[in-house]
Amino acid sequence: MTPHEIAALAGCDLEYVYKALWSRDLIGYQRMHKGRWIIERSEVTRWLKGDDPS
Repeated sequence: MTPHEIAALAGCDLEYVYKALWSRDLIGYQRMHKGRWIIERSEVTRWLKGDDPS
């Protein structure tokens, strides 16, 4: 999923999603430096539940 999709799903601001990625509360990856963020759906579910990252 992309940060835009997650923000829409969670009903939160896009900046909030990016802050979660940068702080590693939400785990995702970028294929290239400064590339598009990719976050697995299971990770989004974990983040929305409020569970700690594994």
